[in-house]
Amino acid sequence: MTQSVQRLLEKHSSEYDNISVHISLSKSKSVQLDGTAIESVDYSDSASTIVRCVKDGKMLTYALTGTDEDSLKAFFAGAAKAISYLPSDVNRFIPSYSLPEKSADYFDKNFDDISMEMLTTKAVEVTETALENDKRVKSVKQSSVAASKSTSVIISTAGPVLKAEKTVFSAGAYLIAEDNGEERDGYDYVSSVKMKGLDYKTSAKTAAMNACSLLGARQIKSGKYHIVFSASVMADFIELLLDLTDGENVFKGVSLLGGKKGQKIASEGFYLTDNPLVPDGIASRAFDDEGQPCLPLEIISAGVLNTYLHNSYTAKALDEENNARAVLTDGGYTAVGCTNISLKSTTKEKPGKFANEYLFITEVMGMHTADPVSGDFSVGIAGIYYKDENNAFPFKEAVISGNLTHLLEGMIHTFDNRRTFGNITTADTLFDKMSVSGV
Repeated sequence: MTQSVQRLLEKHSSEYDNISVHISLSKSKSVQLDGTAIESVDYSDSASTIVRCVKDGKMLTYALTGTDEDSLKAFFAGAAKAISYLPSDVNRFIPSYSLPEKSADYFDKNFDDISMEMLTTKAVEVTETALENDKRVKSVKQSSVAASKSTSVIISTAGPVLKAEKTVFSAGAYLIAEDNGEERDGYDYVSSVKMKGLDYKTSAKTAAMNACSLLGARQIKSGKYHIVFSASVMADFIELLLDLTDGENVFKGVSLLGGKKGQKIASEGFYLTDNPLVPDGIASRAFDDEGQPCLPLEIISAGVLNTYLHNSYTAKALDEENNARAVLTDGGYTAVGCTNISLKSTTKEKPGKFANEYLFITEVMGMHTADPVSGDFSVGIAGIYYKDENNAFPFKEAVISGNLTHLLEGMIHTFDNRRTFGNITTADTLFDKMSVSGV
């Protein structure tokens, strides 16, 4: 297929400034249980092709299910005329590239040997681990284990053929805990690029802890409290922060971090990095979807915003260096993404060392409803109230209000209980006092 696409590009290259063809191949297998009974078994084997043609700032895209050569020929037969009707944008182009100096292919060679029976056995162990972890866990509604393998190929007039392979394994648990007639649900998942690195039992234990820790929750009084975001909540917060560093959002004027590059936006202990070359990183890659070499970035260091995340379009639009975070969507649109994100830990102490009274937040309802321009937010929370380390109880039905800028500036410490959630590695994090509405 690669050679036939190259011949097509050679034939039509004179009609455009550049042409790029992305071929994606994927295989996956998964099992999902209800308790220990199989609820679903899924196999998938798919392929897709995306073509992007650019001429004079005009871009024409074509998305194809599969890799049919005749369909590509039919597209190119009329593409040159079709692209002439499109509007021009001086920031739109396909950048040239070369072979990357570093490799980031993390691939489990045993993928094809992993059977559905093996996945089922591990899913059963997820269920059993959850039920054994705490007697208050009454049912495991879903336990799942999945394996996927993907191959990405870029064939372009802008550079040599690029190829990357990756495997991803994941496990998750969703369960119900009950005590004195009260029920709480809990969920957790883990992932790894190799099956032997998949700590699937952790998803069961954490889901059980999440559900059981909030049984018997009460309401708390309104007031100002020190806040600790659990690692999972902090991962959600970092996702929100990454949206604000997205070069496209900055260019469109829908980020409160616009115009703040080089400025202090958080406390001095705040260090956020993006490293595409982490060994066994779930989002590791040697090049982005425009063929540009991916290298580590210090997004925020000592509280200073060092960079936005860019693809070729946003970098040119903002007159900044392209740091190769292009992500191609299913429809051929080039968005901005990130790779392996990590928040640095700043202390080995416990929260009680720095605050006698605090709220340990394990659930946030509506994190992404924060206003991206003003930074204002008001979201529902639940978790554990600590008067001190020996006096604590779960709480519910509270609302925390504030501003993202003040939250970042008020970060006191990130602790050392680091966990990875997909591509984000973080830990429990303590913030200065914030307004909480209770009773």
